Amino acid sequence: MKFKPLVSAIAILALAGGVVVGGLAMKPIVHESVEPTRYLPEGQTFALACTPGLRRTVEEGVNVTQEAESVLAGASVFVHNGQWFDNRSQTLTSPPTISATRQDFAPELGAGTVLTSSSDVSAKRFMGGSYARIGGGDMRGLAVNPCQWTRQSMWLVGSKAQTGTYNVVSIANPGQNPITVTLTAYGERGQVDLTSSQQIAIAPQSTTELNMDGLIPDTQQLALHLSSDSGTFAATMQTNELEGFTPSGVSVISNSEIATKIVIPGIVVPEKVAADASIPAEERTATLRIVNPHADELTAQISLIGETEQPLPGTPEVTVPAQSVLDLTLDGLPAGTYAVQISADQPMTASAEIALASGGASDHAWIASQTPIRAGGAAIGVGDARLIAVSPDESEVTVTGYDETGKETYSTTERLSGTQMIDIAPGTHFVWLDSSRLLNVGVEITTPLNNGTGIAYVPLVSQGAQDQAITISVGP
Repeated sequence: MKFKPLVSAIAILALAGGVVVGGLAMKPIVHESVEPTRYLPEGQTFALACTPGLRRTVEEGVNVTQEAESVLAGASVFVHNGQWFDNRSQTLTSPPTISATRQDFAPELGAGTVLTSSSDVSAKRFMGGSYARIGGGDMRGLAVNPCQWTRQSMWLVGSKAQTGTYNVVSIANPGQNPITVTLTAYGERGQVDLTSSQQIAIAPQSTTELNMDGLIPDTQQLALHLSSDSGTFAATMQTNELEGFTPSGVSVISNSEIATKIVIPGIVVPEKVAADASIPAEERTATLRIVNPHADELTAQISLIGETEQPLPGTPEVTVPAQSVLDLTLDGLPAGTYAVQISADQPMTASAEIALASGGASDHAWIASQTPIRAGGAAIGVGDARLIAVSPDESEVTVTGYDETGKETYSTTERLSGTQMIDIAPGTHFVWLDSSRLLNVGVEITTPLNNGTGIAYVPLVSQGAQDQAITISVGP
């Protein structure tokens, strides 16, 4: 199969502005009348890019207690009639899936791109990611790095820049031409000046990894914006923390959507149970992070969606200073499963950090803000997994599981409303969800470590035609 160059959003912007782009055939996607008109460019190649997996960011793997790391790393990619471009071998193949594991850090596993045509992106299911479970030592925790559809703008909302925090940004350019990506950082005091160039050149069909240590001044509340006017890309950020000699978790931060209404699904507050000396105590805390990229302050309304929607207790509305990042605690909520909805007059972005303390240390996961989807999937990797889905109105959802070869292992249909949890069958490598209505959904994964529990959160990658379609505004 011969693929044409990846579609550029420059043409998209021209089309949205009412400029006729000659020779560009457009294929309509049918939605309910309440949704905006959307079109999918024909004759183009679409890319689901998988950045490299977790890599070691500290010189010594074991901490002062000499605890074994017990690393398990792997990758699972659902290629499904697409073509797989492998970063390491620089080869193009057509396997049904990619599946590999190692008992060591292996960032090259699953690093590459699924390439697909406009016809297949409408009908096929594509998803994937890499994972690492580190049982102990300085990088103790669980992290999952999802594959993402390429774009010309991405927000990585999470982490901080200070001693003891290690951040590595990976940027993949699957296209045939070099691109330049502009990096802008925001913090609690406004836009942050970087200590080196904000322009990052990336060669064709390659990935650049940027060590952020020393690049950003001390910042407690960090958000990064990456953009390019020369091509599409995908970006993620690995972050791991140490508080003195105590590991504080590892996570991978993926794209947070920017819009006037965004939802963060996945705030789980467990029931308090009587203490049992034989079971390590676990404690969860949650923090909401909101980013205002505009030159003026922004007022945001915050609500919780559980069984019903209600204003966030104590802080239903906040003002975020211009070009700044604001953190709010979500502790003190009653037991239940929630989503956070944020609305404003201007587009903004957000995320939530879930910290899980257990076994004398902690792990954390960053949940990116989302806009709603009808269908999407994720690679599970390792651990016990559950979908957390948010639907304001009653929806019928079908959940399908697959093994590492891409063979369907089960399918179940459920009705849901509000925010609900749906357990994923043990041994599932890939999970796909179809819904009768637009909803927000992601996957929470937990797994035992040497002592205590690791946690990760994976957004569902939207069905390709939904993600890559162009919204057309019709008006005078």
